[in-house]
Amino acid sequence: MKSFSASSECNKSHAQPAVKRRKMRNRYLSLGLMFLPCLLLISGSRLLGNAKADARRGTKRIRSIVDRLRHDLSIKEKVLASVVAKNEKLVSVERSKRRPGTFVLSFDESFLSTLDDNELSASIAHELGHVWIFTHHPYLHTELLANQIALRVVTRENLETIYEKVWKDKGKGDLKEFLGEDSAVGLKPEIRVKPLPKATDSLTQK
Repeated sequence: MKSFSASSECNKSHAQPAVKRRKMRNRYLSLGLMFLPCLLLISGSRLLGNAKADARRGTKRIRSIVDRLRHDLSIKEKVLASVVAKNEKLVSVERSKRRPGTFVLSFDESFLSTLDDNELSASIAHELGHVWIFTHHPYLHTELLANQIALRVVTRENLETIYEKVWKDKGKGDLKEFLGEDSAVGLKPEIRVKPLPKATDSLTQK
């Protein structure tokens, strides 16, 4: 009996550390599960914060170019800049529904990240061309006219690059239809523009 009792005590003494280790592991696991939502929330907040910071930098980058080109094109109307997660047209401009006399220029976030400063200036100049048409009646909205106006402040080469990027996954159009002949220069204020039949309001519409 003494031998059996001693053996039992020995087994218990060996089992106790194992039991304690399991309890400690379970305790740490429980604590980890308790703090996991907090960690996920913090990580998500940081990612969201980074995304917002990127959007603010993108908006600031656009705004500085918009202000410069508005001045060069003598556009008095205010143009607000917006970077959105998804814009089916990639870049577009429209009248603000909340602020009369104001336009909103909206860039697709992913598309914006592919543009260098020259390409960004060209795409903004094109959209400001539409703003110019909006505010100078009775001109008809066309891609050609918007680009003629844009050519006052940016190069044809940069506009061509923008169209190549826009058309990459959407099917190509005819650059002459949208930009005119290679020798074309910007629209002069005193030139009377003959209305063209194709009316559009963004780079991606034909």
